[in-house]
Amino acid sequence: MTNNPTDGQRIGPIELLPGITRTNFWTFMLAAFVCIGMLATLNIAQSYILVQHLGIPWSKQGALSGNLTLVTEIMSIFLIAPFGILADRIGRRTVIVIGIIFVGVGYGLYPYATTPEELYLYRILFGIGIPATAAMTATIQNDYSTDDTRGKVLGATAIFNSLGILVISFIIAQLPNILTKSGWDPIMAGKLAFGFGAVLCFVSAIAFRFGLKGGTPATPTERLPYRILIPSGFKAARNPRIALAYLSALTARGDVVIFGVFLALWAQKAGFALKMNPGESMAVASVTIVVATVAGMVWAGIFGFIMDRINRVSAIAVSQLIAAAGYLSMIFVSSPLDYAMLPAFILLGAGMSGAMMASFVVIGQEANYKERGAVTGMNGLFGSVGILGRRLRGRPPVRRLRTLGAVRHGGRRASGDLLAGRGGPNGGTGRYADEASQNHVRGFPGDWIVACVVSLEYEECRRSGFQPRFRPAIAAGSRSYGMCGTPVIRHL
Repeated sequence: MTNNPTDGQRIGPIELLPGITRTNFWTFMLAAFVCIGMLATLNIAQSYILVQHLGIPWSKQGALSGNLTLVTEIMSIFLIAPFGILADRIGRRTVIVIGIIFVGVGYGLYPYATTPEELYLYRILFGIGIPATAAMTATIQNDYSTDDTRGKVLGATAIFNSLGILVISFIIAQLPNILTKSGWDPIMAGKLAFGFGAVLCFVSAIAFRFGLKGGTPATPTERLPYRILIPSGFKAARNPRIALAYLSALTARGDVVIFGVFLALWAQKAGFALKMNPGESMAVASVTIVVATVAGMVWAGIFGFIMDRINRVSAIAVSQLIAAAGYLSMIFVSSPLDYAMLPAFILLGAGMSGAMMASFVVIGQEANYKERGAVTGMNGLFGSVGILGRRLRGRPPVRRLRTLGAVRHGGRRASGDLLAGRGGPNGGTGRYADEASQNHVRGFPGDWIVACVVSLEYEECRRSGFQPRFRPAIAAGSRSYGMCGTPVIRHL
């Protein structure tokens, strides 16, 4: 591979670099479809394992799901940058093949866990594969195209990411319900569904081996030694645009993972209240997931063209604004099983898609092609740190989500009595506080604006003489701000 943008093949409006064939491109689209789809699907489908296979009580599912996500992110923190560095030495193809095999092993073993401890072990295997596949899909998309069509390639990649999440999660989420209705034992239905995911990974590994281009963008004589590659991700942050991309990844990737993990739990809890079994809950919630994913897919195609026509720093600003609006809208959602709430999930899907794209396009534009894998790995490392930081903020994420659920009602009255469940001096609890306690995941950790809503309502409760039933997570916040004379506003 070279970086000379002449004489490359074209696929529609996309111009490929010399040496990149259409077969390479379409195989990479398959990788985008499978790798991200398998990552998101495990987060979505694992709630079935927790409920049906292990019988984990509702009160413990949020903490266990958060801890399992924590395991994956710890693995990513330790491995994503080394995988990026390794890719700059031995090639992207080898690393992504290794990664998807580990993902497949994790999927194959996951439904055979009989204790939470076994789930942690299998999640470690899965966690080895995730940073390898995530870093390589992000790197290859910048390797294959010229700079003036890079946004379109990222748009195409995001579309196939969304299709992968849409198709794979829909199939695996629906399979247990279909199989149990056909007379299969629920445990075996879960094993078959996850086994399908494992087989898909192993078949994809073969396709990647023969379809992706081997080697690196740099020639063998141009390849940098490890002593230069290892610190290159940190040194690249001297470029303010790359530093901004790192910060964008810090928030964007965390939001995507939290959506996948806790939406499924939210759906299971809401379904339980409606006397639905876990398979039925996932089947209904899959429609919400599909809608959010399709919205992200459509926006990805549009945003890809936009990124090739505007300053790419401006693209980050636009994407973060949409993402913040999408997550803020979650505080108004009553249930993920209520299709009247779909417009909020449409906005959320578009926000998640654009935020990740904008970060990657800046990395592709600014990073030296000789160390692009290492810089992309560092970008992924910041994303993992963002997720880990939210998890280690002193409380399981599910409790913060519960707080935001209460705010959905509390925000409607300045006195904050609905957030408090009218739990004033007389000690009443009220319908809204009870409803908030029953829905562990009504809302998502948002950006500062959501945190402001939580904090303002909490402070208003205290000034009005009410005692909030749930203390918001603002006490664990890391920064304080003054706003319109209100006492304290903290960032979650």
